[in-house]
Amino acid sequence: MNNMTLYKFVRGLASIIFKIIFPFEIRGDRELIDYNNLVICANHWSNWDPLFLSVVFKKPIHWLAKIELFKIPILGGFLKSLGVIAIDRDGNDVKAMKNAMRVLKNGKILGVFIEGTRVKEVDYNNAKAGAIVIGDKTKSPLLPVYIKSDYKLFRKTKIIIGEEFFIHKEENLKLLSSDYENYSIKLLETIYNLDEE
Repeated sequence: MNNMTLYKFVRGLASIIFKIIFPFEIRGDRELIDYNNLVICANHWSNWDPLFLSVVFKKPIHWLAKIELFKIPILGGFLKSLGVIAIDRDGNDVKAMKNAMRVLKNGKILGVFIEGTRVKEVDYNNAKAGAIVIGDKTKSPLLPVYIKSDYKLFRKTKIIIGEEFFIHKEENLKLLSSDYENYSIKLLETIYNLDEE
């Protein structure tokens, strides 16, 4: 079984299960679901989040995930087979950034939880700049997505898709690290504000 076949199998199985035990509703521009060369940026409540969004979006998503998961026997190889990219959250992981940018340059979809980990309380200062850096370097649009769910059985989950988030700057202008941080905070605010629309 090749990687794409495995991804489709896992996605199909998850889709059947979720429709039964975690029914969901999609709000926002559904056409954006079919886009290529896109960075999906979402809030992160649960370990279910990446699998859930992989069901919602029709095209394969290459998720960034903490490198610790890849050190777990069997799971690490399974994640690699699904196209998940390992990233070291404690350092400047150049290899992971290059792999992520390669995904976008090949016209595929990248998935990022910009808080870097699961959170229960909102703190905009938790926003990580990685997605902004990747979007800037590859000139790819970022898509804010808000997940509203407690993942309790048979309770509806809402997936709210926002408008594309672009990094506006003059041609050939290089952003500073402070610019990336400010953009990342603005993006995280945009994601959580989707719940109020």
